[in-house]
Amino acid sequence: MTVETLHFWTMEILKVIQYYLQSKPEPSIVSPYQKGIEEISKILRHTHDKLERIYYKYYLHPSLQTTIYTF
Repeated sequence: MTVETLHFWTMEILKVIQYYLQSKPEPSIVSPYQKGIEEISKILRHTHDKLERIYYKYYLHPSLQTTIYTF
């Protein structure tokens, strides 16, 4: 699996989690899964940030692009 694919899917999963957390009818009612979902969301955000840094550092870095295209 490529970095781009991982980056894409972490974003998609984060969107679904955000939608779920925002669409709760009453914030006073706490689901037993709420804490777990929030923890998963934190982990995915952290993973997404790391993947984004890797992607921009190794795939989109200008010096690497010029090196790749000069061969």
